[in-house]
Amino acid sequence: MKAAGEGRDSGGEPAILEFTVTAPHYRRGWFLGMLGAAAGFAAYWIHCSRHKRALALERMRMQIATDLHDERARD
Repeated sequence: MKAAGEGRDSGGEPAILEFTVTAPHYRRGWFLGMLGAAAGFAAYWIHCSRHKRALALERMRMQIATDLHDERARD
């Protein structure tokens, strides 16, 4: 038994329904692009923070070296 419209014969032809299945969001171009941009930003941020820390350490070492040099000059 097949359903048909009111007073119509089904005619024996099946109904056709077409649809497309899109890729999941994590496989789409815009998502991968944003993921790449976020990874690039994170890598840049880590690089900058390490660079700032290295400069601060170098400044501290120079200050200590200057203080030690000044102490020996007074003796």
